[in-house]
Amino acid sequence: MKRRQFLAALAGLATGWPRVASSRDNPARIGFLAGGAAASISSASEIRAIKQGLENNGLVEGRDYIFELRFAAGDYQRFAELARDLIQTGASVILADAAGAASAVHQLAPSMPVVMIDVDDGDEFARLIELQRAVIPNGASMAVLFNPSNPPDPEFPERLRGRAQATGLSLAPIGFRSRDELEAAFAALAHQPPAAVHVMLEAATGDFIDRIPALALLHKLPAFANRPEFAAFGGLIGYGAPRDKLDLRAGTVVKTILDGARSGDLPPPPRRELWVNRNTARALGLTIPETLLATAVKIVR
Repeated sequence: MKRRQFLAALAGLATGWPRVASSRDNPARIGFLAGGAAASISSASEIRAIKQGLENNGLVEGRDYIFELRFAAGDYQRFAELARDLIQTGASVILADAAGAASAVHQLAPSMPVVMIDVDDGDEFARLIELQRAVIPNGASMAVLFNPSNPPDPEFPERLRGRAQATGLSLAPIGFRSRDELEAAFAALAHQPPAAVHVMLEAATGDFIDRIPALALLHKLPAFANRPEFAAFGGLIGYGAPRDKLDLRAGTVVKTILDGARSGDLPPPPRRELWVNRNTARALGLTIPETLLATAVKIVR
């Protein structure tokens, strides 16, 4: 399901949610069920942005809400346990940054308002294939790194295979769930390097958004990913909706739910952005076409 379709479905579920009163004596409990690790750079950034989004909407932590955080640290089998824990805290609404997290909450409490911060979108990877062709026109292969524990991800490489082959690219899917498996994946790629590596970043693998570009550069592999900020960490190209904007939007969605949201009240998702790292391109001996640079929202120099 495409991101916009999924968010539209969530908007439909919002119809009729009752207003949740909060006060200094009775602040609302807002749950956050995350797939990554609490100590990761990605989780820390996400929490800051969500809190900023809540503050932008007049909600002050401790006065208007209490933030209940639960982290699966890559173990998606824990979602049911963590979701149950959040529900038992008396959460009024739960934020989820993984499809499995949202599903776990819905199965335990179908009427619980759930805000899915982001969803995997195959259209982003189709665009990334086009970007690889533009930057590496003579490349004939691509590897796709994905998390096999995240329900939507395993089917994506096969869905993309046809698109890749249509542009003359062979596609090799490689699963990884942990830092050790990530290191092993790049070590294996070194024996028969593809023209480029595409990384399907999601809640758990987003914890490695800084390590993946370093490994890609170490092995002289152009790396593309579905988060624009990937380029800021040293990846060649990132394309997708900026994570901070998605998290800020989540704060607005939570506020509308607490006020009694209707289907037309929820803000639209942020636009996708293209970020390019020219330093990385130079290090790899690649030239980014000027026509592509002209469409980039951010160029890391």
